[in-house]
Amino acid sequence: MAVFFIAFAVVVSNLFLGALAFSKNPKSATHRLFLLLTVILALWAVANSISVTVQSKEDIFFWVKAVMVITSAMFSTIYLLSATYPHNNFILPKKWVLLTVVITFVTQILVVSNQVFQRVDFANGIPAPVSGSGMVVFAANILGFFTLSIITLIKKYRQALGMEKTQLKYLLFGIITTFVLTNLTNFIFVNVLHLTEFVAIGPAFTLLLVGSISYAIIKHRFLDIRLVVARTVSFASLLGLLGILYALFFAYLSVIFSKASIEVRTVAVSTILALIMAFSFQYIRRILEKITDKFLYQNHYDPSKLLYDLALIMSSTLRLEDLTHQILQKLLKEMRITRGALILTEQGYIYQVASEGYSKIPELDEEKISSLMSPKQTIIMEELTETDARKELMRSLDLTVVEPLYSESHDIGLLVLGEKLSGDLYTPEDIRVLEILAPEVAVAIQNARSYEEIRRFNVILQGKVAQATSSLSIANDKLQELDKLKDDFVSVASHELRTPMTAIRSYAWMALHKSDIPLSDRLKKYLDRTITSTERLIKLVNDMLNISRIESGRVEILPEVFNIQTFVSDIFMEVGVRAKEKNLLLKIIYSTIPKVFADRDKVHQVLLNLIGNSIKFTPDAGIITVSFFSDGNSIETSIEDTGIGLDSGDLPSLFKKFSRLDNSYISSAASGGTGLGLYICKNLIELMGGKIWAKSDGIGKGAIFTFSLPVATNNILANSQNFIKKVNGGARMLEPVAI
Repeated sequence: MAVFFIAFAVVVSNLFLGALAFSKNPKSATHRLFLLLTVILALWAVANSISVTVQSKEDIFFWVKAVMVITSAMFSTIYLLSATYPHNNFILPKKWVLLTVVITFVTQILVVSNQVFQRVDFANGIPAPVSGSGMVVFAANILGFFTLSIITLIKKYRQALGMEKTQLKYLLFGIITTFVLTNLTNFIFVNVLHLTEFVAIGPAFTLLLVGSISYAIIKHRFLDIRLVVARTVSFASLLGLLGILYALFFAYLSVIFSKASIEVRTVAVSTILALIMAFSFQYIRRILEKITDKFLYQNHYDPSKLLYDLALIMSSTLRLEDLTHQILQKLLKEMRITRGALILTEQGYIYQVASEGYSKIPELDEEKISSLMSPKQTIIMEELTETDARKELMRSLDLTVVEPLYSESHDIGLLVLGEKLSGDLYTPEDIRVLEILAPEVAVAIQNARSYEEIRRFNVILQGKVAQATSSLSIANDKLQELDKLKDDFVSVASHELRTPMTAIRSYAWMALHKSDIPLSDRLKKYLDRTITSTERLIKLVNDMLNISRIESGRVEILPEVFNIQTFVSDIFMEVGVRAKEKNLLLKIIYSTIPKVFADRDKVHQVLLNLIGNSIKFTPDAGIITVSFFSDGNSIETSIEDTGIGLDSGDLPSLFKKFSRLDNSYISSAASGGTGLGLYICKNLIELMGGKIWAKSDGIGKGAIFTFSLPVATNNILANSQNFIKKVNGGARMLEPVAI
């Protein structure tokens, strides 16, 4: 009897935990392996208990082999579980899983073929299995998989943190203690000491594994089924207690009425039968309800669950049409109603009707709706008197129940329902569910309507935005056309102006310096002013032409490889006369730098502009210094002067178009500028892949203008087609010319 109770406890405990874990997450590999392990432990307990209760040699030998077959699968399953936990998928390579299965299967074949145990003998009336040559393989199987399991769990334990570490600790404890004790009683005692008296208690030690896992579940959420376990344990405990009490009560009654003595076996059988009845009652009841429901429509819905499901629909559905149909479908299905409709109104007018189960939607008008809504309470046709006009109206429309929908004194509409599929009347519970549901549906419909209004507003807004964008696009196209016309006009006008301006300057210079007749001082003064003004106009025309080419993408970049230090010395020779007139010192600070890769003519134009500005705005006897620096990727050329300097507030707008700084440069210049020179320099430098900037410590402290150009590296030369950045369609870059 003790053997029977031990086996029963082991089977129930293991299968209970395995089923719970599997039901929590059936797709998880960890949960599946845990279920498999609990089934194996249960089978092992049953086979073990039978092996110690049968009497004949043949029966004992058969069940001993069954125990060994199950045991060989037990430890390989423990290893797979240890390697997989806590993942949802197998992390072991397929070849290792296949090898594990093959080793287990080979060991089981050895057991079945009598290689592990050859026979069973009796010594002093006690069965003693005789081991064979396959026992070594069997022992290697158990010890090998057990060792791998422990090593795997220890590695995970060292790497784990927090809750997972605690779970692994209890899992390790359960596996080690169960292995040691069960192998001591069922393997070492049997094969070494030839003792079989302790085999019966072997399965009891698996309760240590079950207990440690149970403790991890309850205290540390092992396999994430703590809540399910807590609820199920309390329910199972109640059923178990009632089953035992009922069994004892029936046994006691049988003693009283039948005058028979109570046997332990009778009490045990009665208890087991009572427990089976208690645990299976709910399952059998649900099956019978489903069977009868197909014929008699007697399925009893759960009001709380129905309201919860409808609340989920209302909280997760925003579109009004989807909301109304989903509510009706769920309500009609669960309450077994033939048909129903949601009739929505606004200010007394019907604006939407959603129906389910109707072959033809009821013809309702505003007057009928008003008569059904006026009491603002549930209307049941069977409860109305024959003299009530509403009863005849509901009968003509095939309506059984009408539930008004309103929110904060605002009428939302009606929920109308037909008869039940079973033909039964609506119960008070049904009416209570509808009364609870009605306000929630009203609020959900209001929210859905608000969403629809917002959605329609968004559609209208998107249309207006698209219309405005289209208008802006048209306006932008017109502006681009006007800008092109402007550029064309500037280009044509500049070309047409440059020729007469050049002629005027030439003739004025000849009149001033090559005249055959003496000129008065006043006339010389007028001619000199004419030449100066003409030169300014020619410069303005040239700047306008340059800007027109830059902004229309018609600038041609011809990159070359050259020494910029030598190039600057050539520029100094060109501007030497102007510098000498003001007694300015021009200096070049040479340094070891590589050659640049840029357009020689454009660099010439930039240097003339920057050095010319320094000459223009530096007082007499000043110094202009040009220095160089390279970081290997670019070369920086700096023009530093001791001139009037710049105000810090002028620096952000210095390189913008028509930016004339009247408070600094222009006020000190003998002739005003156009405000285009630095803008042109910036665009030319950027077209050649460089940057330009300026800095100054303030008015009267000079200024430093610096621009960078790329170094002529092999990579740049090999990818010269991608070197120049495109501006407004891109500048055209010709093939590089190396010098």
